[in-house]
Amino acid sequence: MQDPDSGFLFTCEFNKSVKVVGSVADSLISDAGGLPIWQVMTVTNVVNRLASMNVDNRDQDQIRHSLPELLQQLLLQYMQEWARQTDADRHRRDPAMRVDTSSKRGMEPLQDDRSPASHPSMSRLVSMLAGQENFKQLRHFVEAFAMEHLLRRGDGKRRSELVVDIDGVPVDDHGKQQGSKWNGNYKRTIFLPLIAICGETGDMLGAELRGGTQNVVNDCYGFIRRIALELRKHVADKVILRLDAGLNDGELYGKLENGGISYVMRLKGNKALDRLAEPRLWGDQPPHRCCHELRYRAESWSVERRMVLMVDPMPGELFPRHYFLITNLDAEAYPAEELVKLYRKRGKAEKYFGKMRAVCSMSQSSVARPNMHYKGWPVVREPDESEQEDEIRAENEVLLQVYTLVYQLLHVGR
Repeated sequence: MQDPDSGFLFTCEFNKSVKVVGSVADSLISDAGGLPIWQVMTVTNVVNRLASMNVDNRDQDQIRHSLPELLQQLLLQYMQEWARQTDADRHRRDPAMRVDTSSKRGMEPLQDDRSPASHPSMSRLVSMLAGQENFKQLRHFVEAFAMEHLLRRGDGKRRSELVVDIDGVPVDDHGKQQGSKWNGNYKRTIFLPLIAICGETGDMLGAELRGGTQNVVNDCYGFIRRIALELRKHVADKVILRLDAGLNDGELYGKLENGGISYVMRLKGNKALDRLAEPRLWGDQPPHRCCHELRYRAESWSVERRMVLMVDPMPGELFPRHYFLITNLDAEAYPAEELVKLYRKRGKAEKYFGKMRAVCSMSQSSVARPNMHYKGWPVVREPDESEQEDEIRAENEVLLQVYTLVYQLLHVGR
């Protein structure tokens, strides 16, 4: 904090005494990353809106920090990767964090003897958010916040069409964390949350925590359907899902089609598809870049479906590259060339998936550890391990939503 005569950027609306400058001086704090994001949180009123949707079941006569203050601190800590217990003392002494988490103005936050909430207090907040109704409200807010930003980017007008990318993002398990599982494809123990993102804008539309199972397709339709229906209701007249080959599954195609959800997806290669492609790769003329419209029905499919074969010769390579797209989009509205162009834009979405993975460092709870003492007194009853595992799994789901909201806040800030 200093007189902003040199390199002045802006004054924070939540505290006029905080001046953000773009130069380095001895009087500047070296870790003030929370100030710009708290400015974004103030403008969007995220904390108060989220607090109003959740039930605070604490004894109000026994608390030191209100629910908005705790939510504010939780988001700021995760934004700065201060999620570990060892960071507790650091952020409680940090002057920028004291300013960020205080409702007082001027220099009072630095003069006040009340520090930010402790790590146990933040853990109890996560447990409270993991309650069934609170978690439902948290997830709804995270998704609605991203959709609201999409509308603002379009001056409040609904879009005629919106393309949404959905994929599983592997997140490494650091320790034996509840819910993580071995994945044979990645050859390690991971979480594999499903992520929905608008590849055009980078807005994070939703996330669902899942163990790192072998097949990303398992139980994904409920998540996909909820996101698609909410977007159709609030943001766009038509929603097109753009999916990776990891989501190939005949049962999923049928569910999407029965639900009236449009999709375009890359197919995994196999011998049957190679035989189908071969006569179109080697004809009388040398291979050239082109698309082929096809109708195909695999043995496991109940109906015939539209496919597009993309042939793409590469300089210096003997065999041309090729791949198949499967879709339920109309061929007149989306000819083969246009469909390929639409799918190729998924490359931009991969960048945002990578950013989400970087934010989602997954400082999750570890294995269930029973309390041996409570307020100095030994715990008499034997803990129910299955009950503890359910609680930790619910808390991990809360943390994923927090990471998603942190990503979106950083994205809005950009």
